[in-house]
Amino acid sequence: TPPSPTHDICGGGRDDYRPCPDSDHYICVRDPSKPSSCGPEDDCYGICVEEKICGGFAGYTCENEAQVCLDDPRDDCVPGQGGWDCTGLC
Repeated sequence: TPPSPTHDICGGGRDDYRPCPDSDHYICVRDPSKPSSCGPEDDCYGICVEEKICGGFAGYTCENEAQVCLDDPRDDCVPGQGGWDCTGLC
């Protein structure tokens, strides 16, 4: 079994905001494994993900086999709803 992917926790309330440790290469997003939870845009915690694209028309893959390519929450491209060339983040 592949190891479970782990991510640094980030976000949180304005008084307790946690940035990603390497903010030059990582961004803070809502945890996609918990779709009904709130994320950093709502002053809740999120996870740090590498700002490196995956998916899209070229089919870029994640370097780490334990990671999956998920929709980039920062864009309006929706896979399966006319967004055939949507890129994601690992």
